[in-house]
Amino acid sequence: MGYTGLDSWHDVDGAFDLAFGVMDEMAKVLLKGLEEQGNEYNTAGFVNVALFFEDFILPVADEYSGNEELQKVATKTIYLLKTHRDKLTKTKSKKKKENAALLNWRADENLKEHVDAYDRMLASLNKFINNGS
Repeated sequence: MGYTGLDSWHDVDGAFDLAFGVMDEMAKVLLKGLEEQGNEYNTAGFVNVALFFEDFILPVADEYSGNEELQKVATKTIYLLKTHRDKLTKTKSKKKKENAALLNWRADENLKEHVDAYDRMLASLNKFINNGS
């Protein structure tokens, strides 16, 4: 490609290579973030990564959509979000309350709030994946 102008990082090979290098390093940090287990005071890594995507990547998703490493992170995050959401929502009522108690969610509205947030995050991540394909 070489040099085609100075309108965007897409126009210069060096800037393009730099941008993709930064994206690949960002993907490594996000993958490491997925390993965070969380506890009653902190969210699990997959939630943190999903929130990062929503706030920092999705607003400029077109710039990131071609990066395979970020696509992999988004795919893994989707899997973890779905697995956790399904664990909470597809159990019998008694079991659901036990799961909620384990997560320090004392009321059904807290559980619903979290499941709704998971659904929003899943939609955001799926949007990113679909934009890149």
